[in-house]
Amino acid sequence: MIAIENISKTYDGITYALEKVNLALEEGRIMSLLGHNGAGKSTLLKILATILSPSAGEVYYNGVCYSTATIDELREIKKTLGFLGESPYLFDKLTPYEYLFYIGQMYGIDDEDYLKERIEYLVEIFELESANKKFLEAYSSGMKKRTALAGVFLSKPQLILLDEPTNNLDPVGIKFLKEFLVKIKEEGSSIIFATHQLEIAEKLSDVITIIDTGSIIFSGTMEQIKAKAKLIDGEKTLENLYKILIEKKNKSESRVPQHLFTLSNRGN
Repeated sequence: MIAIENISKTYDGITYALEKVNLALEEGRIMSLLGHNGAGKSTLLKILATILSPSAGEVYYNGVCYSTATIDELREIKKTLGFLGESPYLFDKLTPYEYLFYIGQMYGIDDEDYLKERIEYLVEIFELESANKKFLEAYSSGMKKRTALAGVFLSKPQLILLDEPTNNLDPVGIKFLKEFLVKIKEEGSSIIFATHQLEIAEKLSDVITIIDTGSIIFSGTMEQIKAKAKLIDGEKTLENLYKILIEKKNKSESRVPQHLFTLSNRGN
């Protein structure tokens, strides 16, 4: 469905936010991106969402290359993408219902009856109480995040890109989100999300990708990451695995090529 080949990104021409990154994700799968702050997760998501252009390398989405796509092809790609940044911007002087209606129009949903039906469905799923009565400025940060997430799913995107989607959500909101991600995956959508919540990544992900200082040090299943980390008995949590791989990479990067620590996801 989506593949990136040798993607690099530099903002100043000297340091790299991403360097020679290769990844692929098939339809109907969930990939989590793990890494410290500044590791390159947000930059990668923005490149996939066509918000940023890479300094080098290519992105392919359903066989279409971003860099050579026509304007019409890019427009169609964007209609099938759902992106939510870490700090989404909402229009505080709109109600959640009005905001979702506006987003639906931006996505080109012309059938007003269908759009209203879709909004009502998402308002119920995300429990947006008083969705047509209070302005967004009167809502808590958690309710604003729920509204922003509902906007991402409004057009039934094929590929969903989420940057720290659980931030500002309470436990109930996180439960809703996890259940909804599993549901839309079963319907054929693919999801890539960046998170610091390792427990959520472990439970939801078909593929776990660990990024450190702009380079991928692992991409594969939980079974593969366990084998890679050469676990001792009892060390079975993703938190322990993550720590092992990061420490292993930091100790070895000065003398071992990066590719020895990268496990391809292709074919999994």
